[in-house]
Amino acid sequence: MPFSCLLPTLLLFSSWVVPSHQHISGYVYHKPEEVRAFWTPERIAAASAIDDPELANATDAKSLRARRLNGAAVANAHWPENTAAEKKVAKAVGRLMAVTSDGRTGWCTASVIIDGKNDRSLLLTAAHCLCSEETKQVGTEIKKRKVWNKMFLFIPKIDDGDPNTDDSTDRDCSNDPLGCWIPTIPLVDMDFAKTFDPKDNPFDYGILVVNNNEEFQTKQSDGTDEMGPGDGAHILDLVVDPLEVDTSATPLPANNMALFVGNPSAHDAELRYCSNKAVKKQNADAGNLEQWFIEGCNVRGGASGGPGLSSAGGKIFSVNGFGNVYGPLLSGYFKCVLRAAKAVPLNRKDGVVVFGENCELGKKSGVFGDPHFEAWSGKRYDFMGACDLVFMRAPLFAPGLTLDIIVRTKIHASYSFVERAVVKIGENVLEVASYGEYFLDGVDSASMPNTIGGFEVTHHQISVNEHIFDIALGLGESILIRTIDQMVSIELDAADPLRFRESVGMLGDIKSGKLIARNGVTVLEDAEPNVIAAEWQVRDDEQMLFQTAEYPQYPEKCVYNVIATGDLEMASA
Repeated sequence: MPFSCLLPTLLLFSSWVVPSHQHISGYVYHKPEEVRAFWTPERIAAASAIDDPELANATDAKSLRARRLNGAAVANAHWPENTAAEKKVAKAVGRLMAVTSDGRTGWCTASVIIDGKNDRSLLLTAAHCLCSEETKQVGTEIKKRKVWNKMFLFIPKIDDGDPNTDDSTDRDCSNDPLGCWIPTIPLVDMDFAKTFDPKDNPFDYGILVVNNNEEFQTKQSDGTDEMGPGDGAHILDLVVDPLEVDTSATPLPANNMALFVGNPSAHDAELRYCSNKAVKKQNADAGNLEQWFIEGCNVRGGASGGPGLSSAGGKIFSVNGFGNVYGPLLSGYFKCVLRAAKAVPLNRKDGVVVFGENCELGKKSGVFGDPHFEAWSGKRYDFMGACDLVFMRAPLFAPGLTLDIIVRTKIHASYSFVERAVVKIGENVLEVASYGEYFLDGVDSASMPNTIGGFEVTHHQISVNEHIFDIALGLGESILIRTIDQMVSIELDAADPLRFRESVGMLGDIKSGKLIARNGVTVLEDAEPNVIAAEWQVRDDEQMLFQTAEYPQYPEKCVYNVIATGDLEMASA
């Protein structure tokens, strides 16, 4: 049964999160008390593996093939807990319970990972564990829709602690030694969300966010058997020792030996592993994208999402995917999902689909120095002159909101520079000028922090000469306006092509990367910078956003710095 997921509801806080209008969200938020009440011992006992329910009663030999670290093949390998490193893994890995879109209760495996945040803990798992697929026949047509799973519950080192039960569990969450935890925000990459067949999917990784507030855990230090808000330690990162994720391109030792760990259904709550050499290999069923290929490992039936480790106590370099032998690389777009998970607001009540491709590519644009314009394509060009320019206009920045950024360039001796800039979101206008002077909606030095178009804006004076204005778009993304003495610079970091898909101006077209004229057709890619500036000079029929107008104003043309350009003909023009 293939699994993928819906795009989220309205996202106003990120420049590289997919906006909701692409699909209808199927995420249903449940309060912690509802999740606690739902997961009775009977429901936990009735659950089956999310990824492959038919393997719930698989034989040991079919359920897991394994190899020890020295390469000798063994069947049914139990994860040892002889060393501190092995014990660390055993505590950080656990069972992830969920309810799929068809109402089935199931589980995968997940790992607590290092996040460097005090307000949250993060769980790494497979994307297909976080969402599922619905199929409906409409007339003669088969319609598919993608839906988030719900009622997530994480049970690290699932075990009731009874030495006489041989690591089996009584399915009673309240007496598990490390408690149970309620994640509320799932995140996946858009490249996984947009496909309907996640088998061997190279983007089959996902993260769940656990709020470190104690209401999101169920540990009972008083020994009662009733699940309820915890009265013990309520920070998952402290209850277990989180595992580190290796996002480098070469995470494995020289012999390429790797281990995959999980909770296969044929072994109740027992943690198991397989080990063999892992190599990067193009998968013909996944567009020839590279994935980790693990020969002879068949960790299935509830082990999906379990960590791929570079050694018994090593770092996570992959996760158990949907298929038999492939695991996704964590060296690429995964870093964007991780970054988003560290920054997503904890009060969100829906899932997050991250535009990993764009984030990882680091789409940046801006204007720096004297002035160097950096287009969406990364191409830089210098405009040596003075006038008001449409830096960027994004009509679909957010539902009901247009983003306008206008810059005013000045000439000083042998160079030119941006002397001031305006950012308008909706009806709010922030103007920043040389030496940190600013106006918000016409108010000189308005109180900060404040908001512009619903986005928080803060002012930081770094030194006597340097100021930074940060318009936070969420998930660590922002529009940064910096002033150093008389120079003003602007930077847009990792902007989402969907949000800026119809933007125009000095930055060009975000999809093609080309510099385009106002008519939307003429390509200015090989044009001189002064031609580009002339095309995007603010017109007299466009709103004046600066506090005061300064020469030249259209139809007066831009003034060019002949000393900087050496173009006497242009200067005379």
